[in-house]
Amino acid sequence: MAATEVPVGSTYRLMIRGISRVADGAFSEAIADLDEVERRFHRGIIDVADGLTHSSLGVAHWLRGDWQLAEVKFRTAREMQRKILNPLTSAITTIGSTGAGDFAATDLVLRDVRMRLLRQPWAEGILWYATARSIRLHAGADAGAQAGELDDLERDFGPAAVGTGPGFPLWLIHRIPLSIWAGRLDEASTLISSFHQVQGHLPWMTGVEHWFQGLVAEQRQQAGRARRHFDDALNGDIGHIPLLAAHVLADRARIDGDTTTRDSAVEAYRALGQVPYVKQLASTERTRVEARPIVFERLSDRERDVLALVTSGLSYEQIGRNLFISRSTVGFHLSNIYAKTGTTSRHDLTALARG
Repeated sequence: MAATEVPVGSTYRLMIRGISRVADGAFSEAIADLDEVERRFHRGIIDVADGLTHSSLGVAHWLRGDWQLAEVKFRTAREMQRKILNPLTSAITTIGSTGAGDFAATDLVLRDVRMRLLRQPWAEGILWYATARSIRLHAGADAGAQAGELDDLERDFGPAAVGTGPGFPLWLIHRIPLSIWAGRLDEASTLISSFHQVQGHLPWMTGVEHWFQGLVAEQRQQAGRARRHFDDALNGDIGHIPLLAAHVLADRARIDGDTTTRDSAVEAYRALGQVPYVKQLASTERTRVEARPIVFERLSDRERDVLALVTSGLSYEQIGRNLFISRSTVGFHLSNIYAKTGTTSRHDLTALARG
């Protein structure tokens, strides 16, 4: 049933379906469901104020490659957490701070989530906490921290809680690196093969399988095999998840020391707003990290949200619906943005932001 056709009385079920579709990797369908839930929330038809709908939408947009809209959703979810604490929502929103390179904020939130889950274990919350930790360590951590993470998770929550059996595709994507980092390569291979056991196999899964097989081959000192798997991943459908495609480019460049491939990875990361990866890979000889224009540093968080949505091409009405503010309030913020940036139109503002 299409999201708009779901009865109002079943809106909570619609929300659960959308969140489940995020975990299943069906991001377009998830966005359709959760956008409808958000519209009903905006109209006051329902009131679920723990931010889970918005944080899940953030994940879907993030993996679809729309980082600006994802940031808005994550920030909205964080604001809701001030009223109703949900450890699952808290863990998910750290994806935003990790992508922005704010590791201090990420680590602070994840420490709090860990303590809450230790006091009151919750299976789904543990999986999202472990997912967020995997994302954080991949974006910026030394090999020692990466290698010890799986042991730490198993010690805190038990092996079954972060187990190796078939699971949600989104969980597998972030669980397999934990095994590779820990040197448990046979375990990683078992997890990779479990993609075939996931119901509703999605096109991008084949590319992801090749990517992980390449990483396992690299750990086993099989450079040629690793290179072939990375190439197969890039030639497949992994591009449906642009961030993973960027990861494969970076790994392929590492195998050969190829600066052209590395620069392609940098540009892909930059387009996705993933600051830590750009900093990791950028070199002064071939690429450089573009600094945010200084004029944008004067914007408030809400003005940044409006800026992100304006430059994404959304109308006043759509911006208001996303931010839960009126059309006139959107206009007020946009006027302030024009004044602070020295622009006079959406066209000029977009050109400045993209330049």
